[in-house]
Amino acid sequence: EVNEWLEFFEFDSNATFLSVLVSQDPSINQSMNLRLEHTHFYNEKTKQGGHYHHDTTPETVIYEGYFTFADSIYRIENAFDRSRSSIHSNTNA
Repeated sequence: EVNEWLEFFEFDSNATFLSVLVSQDPSINQSMNLRLEHTHFYNEKTKQGGHYHHDTTPETVIYEGYFTFADSIYRIENAFDRSRSSIHSNTNA
């Protein structure tokens, strides 16, 4: 379904990225429907923003990232089943 409406665009440099990386969906039967990686970005100067899927200039791009571990995962809205909101799972990491 997503590929039917998903569009890709180039954007200017110096954006700020907000990423989430998980090794697995810790809920029973993967009911949280988590993506293993999901990234959003924004650029305050150019007012550009959205989802980040992949780099188009891997030979020249430079990234600097800061990540930390989380103890819990909160799913505010399930993208695949909107009848189950506010799902919570404690990973006990």
